Amino acid sequence: LIFLVSVIVEEAAEVLEPHIVVSLTKDCQHLILIGDHKQLRPSNAVFKLAQEFKFDVSLFERMLNNGLHCKVLQTQHRMRPEIAELITPTIYPGLMNHSSVETYPNVKGMLKNVYFVKHNKPEA
Repeated sequence: LIFLVSVIVEEAAEVLEPHIVVSLTKDCQHLILIGDHKQLRPSNAVFKLAQEFKFDVSLFERMLNNGLHCKVLQTQHRMRPEIAELITPTIYPGLMNHSSVETYPNVKGMLKNVYFVKHNKPEA
């Protein structure tokens, strides 16, 4: 009896490489990594080891850095256009807004839908 196994990893850019590798058995036929390597990296308990051995790079990012092909989201369905403008084209060149985000209602009681607040208090 032969089992063909697929492994799907959501938020793969935030998962430490060893955590993915240990889930890959000899029966694994497909590895599907879903995530965004341009956002959060994996967090490590020991900063020095992360820096020295590049443990702060996920398997997902390492594979992309070595030329592995991936599919990239071209149309976003979640952010207000005003928020998407902040990351397009700097981080995501060519990212388009789906028509559904163009019809989001304005935030009630506010003059604008996006604000930046300047402060001088450290985050706690």
